[in-house]
Amino acid sequence: MSQANLIKTFEVDNDRPNFRDIAEFSRAQKSDLIIFCGYGTTAINLLDGLRTAYNGINIERRPRIILSDGCKLEELNTSGFHCYLTFPAPPASDLNDETGKDSKILKQLLDSIPEPSYEIYGYDAMLLLAEATRRCGNSVGRTCLLDHLSAREALRGLLFEYYFFGGENRNRWYYVYYSDPKILNPKRRFKHFVTLTEKQFRRL
Repeated sequence: MSQANLIKTFEVDNDRPNFRDIAEFSRAQKSDLIIFCGYGTTAINLLDGLRTAYNGINIERRPRIILSDGCKLEELNTSGFHCYLTFPAPPASDLNDETGKDSKILKQLLDSIPEPSYEIYGYDAMLLLAEATRRCGNSVGRTCLLDHLSAREALRGLLFEYYFFGGENRNRWYYVYYSDPKILNPKRRFKHFVTLTEKQFRRL
């Protein structure tokens, strides 16, 4: 994107990766913003290509980069660019303290992980599935599980709030994280930047 106008969209060719072409096109067009939707493994290669293409260009004159939630990986090197990453979970420090001892143990565990990603939901997933299975009894199945998960009844001990609609969790909040371009590979590369409501996020 350049001056709020969409210049071009690219689809990554898995058989013949075109990261260099994307990076060179971005530099030639003096892009202000790059929005990447995909997996972290692909983002790693794209960022490598961008660093090569923008070698010698001042960081402040390089495009900002927005990454989707699948890119929250420890291996991701975001140095050289102002990078923003959207993710549905808040920082570990914001986890629900009402879970007591389990919450403290989980916070310590997550704090030991360089870049916590979707594993942050593992604890809640087990509680939700166990409760839904208990309620379904002998009629356990996808339909029954989704019906109970959509009931919006508060389940004590969860780390997050959930609202299931049509089989998908509709968050009330969405989180944007930021990575300093001068930092190479520190622990917790992405720092919480801003929190958006669901309406604000979908409006974007």
